[in-house]
Amino acid sequence: MSVIDIAGELFSEHFTGSVDENKISSAFTTLFSGEDGNVDIMGIVEKFQSSGITTLVTSWIGDGENNPISVDQVIDIFGSEKISEFASNIEVDQDTAVEGLSGMIPELIDKASGAGSLLDNFGGTDSLINAAKKLF
Repeated sequence: MSVIDIAGELFSEHFTGSVDENKISSAFTTLFSGEDGNVDIMGIVEKFQSSGITTLVTSWIGDGENNPISVDQVIDIFGSEKISEFASNIEVDQDTAVEGLSGMIPELIDKASGAGSLLDNFGGTDSLINAAKKLF
C-alpha cells in the first residue's frame, strides 16, 4: 500500500463526509509533493521540525502516544494556499479539510516511521534515522 493510499484511509477515518477515492489520491499527491513533484513525507517531517514543533514530531516517530497537531499548525506547515487547493480538490470547505488533516497527519508519520513496509517509501531505515537525528 502506498503512502498516498494510507493517507487517504487515515483521512477518511477523520472525515465524516464521503470523498471520491481518485480525487483524494490526487489531492494528497499534490499536498505532499516536494519541489521535484515526488511525494516527500520526509520533507514534510523536516518542515514540522523547522517550524519548532519537534516535540510533536518526536512523539509521532517514537513508539508512544502521538501528540495531536493543531489546525493552525497544519496551516502554518503547508500554507493556506496548499490547504485551500487540497480542500478544493476533494470538494470540501477548507475548515473541514484541515481538521481531517490535523487528525491524520500524526498517524501517517507514525505509520511511516514504524517497522512496517512503508520505510522503503522513505529511503529505508537509514534515511528515517538521519531525519530523526535532525530533530534532536
